Amino acid sequence: MLQLEQAVRQARQGIWRHAFYRLWSAEKLRGDINAFELIEGRIRAVATVKGRTYLSFGVDWRRDFTIVVAGKDRRRFSARRLVTLDGRLFRVRVFLWWRNGLMINATNPEPIEVQE
Repeated sequence: MLQLEQAVRQARQGIWRHAFYRLWSAEKLRGDINAFELIEGRIRAVATVKGRTYLSFGVDWRRDFTIVVAGKDRRRFSARRLVTLDGRLFRVRVFLWWRNGLMINATNPEPIEVQE
């Protein structure tokens, strides 16, 4: 499905011709909350604090985009793999909310694509 989506998105067909569904850069997100977005960016830091793993896409975690994996959800991810994601390029389908920056709670790995 992701390969088909990519082809249609690149051809700007269907919903992908509308600006609403554009691919956002994680670095350019600023206050775009309460909306479903397709975001691409490079992870700048990975940290596990009190059982939660934080995948930060910027240097200022209080303002920049972050993916949070709660301890109860880590079993769906490879915990060892989460720690090795620093520097990797990601594409994420998310509903954004604000808590110390733009953030999503990742409960499973399906909406997250590693690009390289």
